Amino acid sequence: MGHEDALNSPDVFSEDDKYHSQHYTIEQQEFEEADLKQRFETFAKTQINQTPPKHYYTVKELPGLLIYPDLMPPEVQSRLVTETIEQYLPPKEHLNNLDLFYDIPRPFNLFDNDSPHAEIPHRKGGKPTSFDKIKNKQLRWVTLGGQYNWTTKVYPSFIPGSEGFPYFPKNLYELLSRPLFSINPEAAIINFYSPGDILSPHQDVAELSKDDLVSVSIGLDAIFYVGLNRYDDEEGLAPPLCLMLRSGDVIVMGGESRHAYHGIGKVFSGTSPDLESPYQEWLDGKRVNINVRQMLTDSRQT
Repeated sequence: MGHEDALNSPDVFSEDDKYHSQHYTIEQQEFEEADLKQRFETFAKTQINQTPPKHYYTVKELPGLLIYPDLMPPEVQSRLVTETIEQYLPPKEHLNNLDLFYDIPRPFNLFDNDSPHAEIPHRKGGKPTSFDKIKNKQLRWVTLGGQYNWTTKVYPSFIPGSEGFPYFPKNLYELLSRPLFSINPEAAIINFYSPGDILSPHQDVAELSKDDLVSVSIGLDAIFYVGLNRYDDEEGLAPPLCLMLRSGDVIVMGGESRHAYHGIGKVFSGTSPDLESPYQEWLDGKRVNINVRQMLTDSRQT
């Protein structure tokens, strides 16, 4: 399915909508967050020109799923990309998908390097890589705070400040914490998608806390699907809800939807907005998805 077909499909929800479903009832809700503009300006370190949105959507059949279209203004999105590249990626405590296979120089400077084509050796004698290859396709994720292990599907530690549970970045914590969202952020997985990428259905169940999961989209449009069952052919169960996520959209999964199955159906090329980012050329071919969650039941930022 192409981008235009997806936008016009009655099976894919988006704000400019022709959505119709016998399975899901989507309702618009009003909200007012008094310090929203100030919160955004503090993070972006600049004046925000966009008026904060006044509404979000709920889904009757998926209690706790909240859809915030265009919540993050361009200035915040641009700052998030800059912070990801310049602050979140470099530390050795923030593991990424390449660390298991390559001797990535630390601090990990994705763009600030003198030899983008120089070979980076493979740990086990496989093919070497380079910063160009990493930027173009190979960088898939980086973890902040609690260092989720993708092989064992568990966190190595639940003791803040210990090895495997470095403290969460303060500026990102202040952007996404209470009262705007019902979490104290302690862990995040930042995914980097390229056009055509997918993500298989899965649940996020490794945290001790059952507080909300918050997901921020930046860059390319993508189809996001979510449902209470894993596959859409299970007899008697509804197919997943499909949403077109755009840059600046935020999804919250809480309540009965906290452990819902979810994934990415497709990432669409040529759909990234101009955020006037210093990394705009790279962002034109990427979707950056920041997934934040609370790990502990009794949690506070220190």
